[in-house]
Amino acid sequence: MIAPPPTPPPGEPIFFGPPQAQLFGWFHAPTGPRRDIVAVICPPIGFDAICSFRSLAVLAEALAAAGIPTTRFDYFGTGNSAGDFRDPSLCDRWRASIHDAVAQSQARTASKRVALIGVRAGALLAAAAAGGSALVTDLVLWAAPRSGRHFVRELRTLARLAGSDDGQREDVFEVAGFPMTTGTALALSELRPPAANVLSGTRALAIGRDDLPDDPTWPGLLSRAGCDVTTDRTAGTAAMLVEPMSAAPPGDLIARIVDWISDGTDQLTDRAVAVDDRPARGAVAVGITEEAIRFGDRGRLFGILTRPERPGSRGVIMLSTGAEYHVGPHGTHVESARRLAAQNMPVLRWDLGGLGESRPPAGAGLDRPYPSYALGDIAMALAEFRQRTGVATVYLIGICSGGWHAFDAARSGLDVQGILAVNAPLYLLEGPDFRLQELWEHQEVERYRESILDQARVLKALRGQVNVQHFARVVARRLTALVRRTVPAAISRVRLVEELSTIDRRGIRAHFAFSRRDLGQTYFETRVSPKVARSLPGLGWSVIDNADHTFRPLSAQDALRDTVDWFAQAGAAMAPSENQRQVSSSPSRSEISGS
Repeated sequence: MIAPPPTPPPGEPIFFGPPQAQLFGWFHAPTGPRRDIVAVICPPIGFDAICSFRSLAVLAEALAAAGIPTTRFDYFGTGNSAGDFRDPSLCDRWRASIHDAVAQSQARTASKRVALIGVRAGALLAAAAAGGSALVTDLVLWAAPRSGRHFVRELRTLARLAGSDDGQREDVFEVAGFPMTTGTALALSELRPPAANVLSGTRALAIGRDDLPDDPTWPGLLSRAGCDVTTDRTAGTAAMLVEPMSAAPPGDLIARIVDWISDGTDQLTDRAVAVDDRPARGAVAVGITEEAIRFGDRGRLFGILTRPERPGSRGVIMLSTGAEYHVGPHGTHVESARRLAAQNMPVLRWDLGGLGESRPPAGAGLDRPYPSYALGDIAMALAEFRQRTGVATVYLIGICSGGWHAFDAARSGLDVQGILAVNAPLYLLEGPDFRLQELWEHQEVERYRESILDQARVLKALRGQVNVQHFARVVARRLTALVRRTVPAAISRVRLVEELSTIDRRGIRAHFAFSRRDLGQTYFETRVSPKVARSLPGLGWSVIDNADHTFRPLSAQDALRDTVDWFAQAGAAMAPSENQRQVSSSPSRSEISGS
């Protein structure tokens, strides 16, 4: 758990850029005297952007505290900005996004100098943008790949190692759950370093990775372009570029960047930065606008409200997943929200206190996916959503920890009419002493049971190619465990069924979707019998094939979006006789069979 850093007030959300395809960002204004320079942070793309999200927010706040106005933003087709990965000129639009961010930052502050800070792929884009802008006087390239071609080769290698290319799309490949078209990859690979002397007079800071050997490529390229180059290898980059739950803001490296930019601007000015008190709204698609909102006690909670032109009476609230922020795993919340808004449903995707852009209550820490105050935060989100949209019917949708919070809200009596809990860890009902070993053993037995029904595997066993002794040990271990746990299992089975019965009596439609063999599925199906399920007309569940816990590969994400659409439009309003167990890779277009 990361303790909240002592930082200035959170930044101001902004929409800017093309009127019908707005970009989203944050402007961090200094609270005291400021320097005559404005910083623009160019983030990484894909999973790197999710991992470094907290660190770049801390960097922006540290720069603002040092008197440097700072903008951080999402490129077109990423984060909260308009567009998606399918745009045929995406790489060009990413570079245009940097120019738009620089223009709005410089216009707002009237600063004479602009510092671009690019991280990973953002460093490649920042270097290209700096060569085409007379405003950029300072350039920070942080963990820059050796070249665009080298970066794309790295992405393709990672995709192959992860086995994430599902082979269904010839023009798209996937890295850590994020899709990229071959056209975008080609454009990235063709990014060139600034030409000789094109950056004459520009200060440059080249920050190497602390987990890789020193690479002189970029210092040499920047010198050739005419920059006054400083190099740095302060530790912290490796700890920043890990999954969000474990990522740590690199305090020493952030301080180094702040000091380096400050050292180049000795002049302090009392000129204040204008504050825009208007709501931050932007058009992100035809007929769809999004608004950045703060709500809750002292405005500590943050969310993005997606509004259709003609909203109906139903709406959706999407809950946080793990320590990721409100875009959801691989950005799936963003696309789902806009798809639902196109069907006249307003959607709020927001950060639980201490996650993403939301602040925790006083005394609580950051990045806690299961905080004790979660229900209180959800209640405030429900009240704010209804007040702003006027909807009468609200569905909660969440993945993993968000799925648990949706379930918890329904069983605790919050005013919701339906929940879609995806890969919810319902075994948390058991408390801290529950051993996941029970679920793993059950899954192993199930795999052997399926093998027995597979003729090819039976032939292998007969030929001695399967370890029968290992199978016997697994079965014996499972039978022993079942005998030992007869009473505890019966108690836990009653506990879950009682909670589901309570939800059903309240008239709340509850649908649980699982990736096949997710531990949540195993727990659910060993506690809820088909007979019990049939007795609860509001209960349904489905299984999505070929999906991991956070829905990779891309075909699994398609199935997840179909599940969200199905639930929001039809599943939550199904007649009780139809809402029974459903097993499919795509519930919206499959048959529903009782069990």
